[in-house]
Amino acid sequence: MEEVIAQGEKVIARIFMTGTHTGTFAGNLPTGNSVKATQFREFRVVDGQIIEHRGWFDTATLLPQIKAN
Repeated sequence: MEEVIAQGEKVIARIFMTGTHTGTFAGNLPTGNSVKATQFREFRVVDGQIIEHRGWFDTATLLPQIKAN
């Protein structure tokens, strides 16, 4: 986790992921390339429990790393 911001019931987290492209992703066959991408997660927390969750994934950064067509 790179950064967490909380205000009221809302919590936003910016997360860096790293891995190796070993399976088909978005129709692209495995390349074995190392990849790094960012995710953003938004939570709504009420009484200490997550009651809503949304997530965004930065595919614009990821796809060139796997040399997607």
